Amino acid sequence: KQVHLQVLTSLMDTKRLAPSEGYAALVPSLQRILKAESNLPVVTEAAKCVGLMARGLRKEFERPAKQLLPVALARINDKSVWKPSILIEPVEQLLWSVPFEFFLDEIQPHVLSKSVFVKKEAIGLLLRTLDLPSVKQACPDVAQRFLAPLASIVLPVLEDSDNGVRHEAAKFLAALVFANLSSAEVGPVVFDRIPAHRSNVFEEEWRKVAKDEPCPLAGRQREPASHAPPAAGTTTGRSASAMRSRTGSQQPSGDAGDSTAPGARGGRPTSPLRAPTPRGGARHASPLQRAGAATAR
Repeated sequence: KQVHLQVLTSLMDTKRLAPSEGYAALVPSLQRILKAESNLPVVTEAAKCVGLMARGLRKEFERPAKQLLPVALARINDKSVWKPSILIEPVEQLLWSVPFEFFLDEIQPHVLSKSVFVKKEAIGLLLRTLDLPSVKQACPDVAQRFLAPLASIVLPVLEDSDNGVRHEAAKFLAALVFANLSSAEVGPVVFDRIPAHRSNVFEEEWRKVAKDEPCPLAGRQREPASHAPPAAGTTTGRSASAMRSRTGSQQPSGDAGDSTAPGARGGRPTSPLRAPTPRGGARHASPLQRAGAATAR
């Protein structure tokens, strides 16, 4: 198998290939090798064939490339084959044929993998793709056009338990922000979603990426939460019920009877000849009034 694959790679090692149905016929066999082959030289030659076909056929190889990319990425957890000389370079060459959106959908589960090795390798691959000639040719403004999707994929990894993964994620975000310094979307899309306790990691990676450029996150001030003034009629510092209980203990309730007549409240004593008027509205004569009425009769 290795010898036959070497002959095949030598024939396809050119910048451009003429479209032919024969390339699609090779895909099922190459797919099986990439998926389950344990012989490293055979995997190396098969992966090289895949990369050369993608580079030479470009968009003519899109449909087979969409079948091969997930199979190759599935072996990202295998350290024996996930190396630049075996699978990494051919996977990057597949981007000559597949749309960048398709690549993002396929790489996202690996960025959020449970494996520390897989997460670091997936983020590193995602970072390298932003500068690949294949991606730049198809989408020159890839970092600007895909700012929000790229940030959404990597931002959750800033909270990873592994320090190396967090730094890899911060490195990617720093490079993404550096490519979008003039964009107004950087704030809401990236800065507002970076946890405050991870800002130091971002600033450290920013210094490596941007050199002397000031870190925009360091000078960004978060607006404090506004506090509404107390509503009219409410008390501050003390509850209204407590105030009412204190004032109520000093002033007896009107239902219990008021020993002071209404006239006395203004500072003037009530005449003893005038009895207080009951709540019912009817006025009863006092003893002195009754005696004066009898004398007049």
